[in-house]
Amino acid sequence: MLRKFSYLTLAVAGIGAVLALHREHPMPLLSGNSGPSKHYEAEVEARVDARLRRLEEELAQLVTERAQLREEVAELNLVASSGGSANEPGGDVIAAAEIETIPAAFDAEDEAEREIQTAEMLDRLVTAEREPSRWSVDFELDVADVMRSDEMRDSHLFDVRCGGNVCRVHLSHDDGEAQLRIAEELPLTPPFNTEGMIRFTGSDDNPETVVYVARRGERLPELP
Repeated sequence: MLRKFSYLTLAVAGIGAVLALHREHPMPLLSGNSGPSKHYEAEVEARVDARLRRLEEELAQLVTERAQLREEVAELNLVASSGGSANEPGGDVIAAAEIETIPAAFDAEDEAEREIQTAEMLDRLVTAEREPSRWSVDFELDVADVMRSDEMRDSHLFDVRCGGNVCRVHLSHDDGEAQLRIAEELPLTPPFNTEGMIRFTGSDDNPETVVYVARRGERLPELP
């Protein structure tokens, strides 16, 4: 699953993929004699459930807005095709040529496929670089410092590689909670606090995360 962010927000486009991932692979809780208490496990599960409920509400709102936009465009097209005119409150006539194309329906499966293609494109860009640049060397050193901090003690740096204006950071995690914490905190932490994208990989037993980060001042490349 990919999660795109720009400083303070993660992209709404990843909502459907998050929900699909959780339904197919519910987040495991730690267990064992040395693990956290039942109360702690219940608290973690409640936090995850609350986050998923918020995502479901946002998805439902998007679907409702899409339906409303389709109804409005259908009415305008009907007026235009019958030779009439539709007037906005201000009295301006809306011609058929002025009707904007409404984006395709929000579909979690299509969005997930596009996210995979985006990740593959970024991987090709990163691996095509032959010689490290000065900014990429500095970025790798900064990432290493971040991952040595106490806040990231449950996550571990596997690999860092940069190419063009993008760096790819591969992380592993002790558990699913550490993976979720990375998704929430990393976009706000230098040098990650620029435009980027997060992809959950690995498995329930061995969660991993791949983070794509644009060079500061640059945009993360997108599919056409």
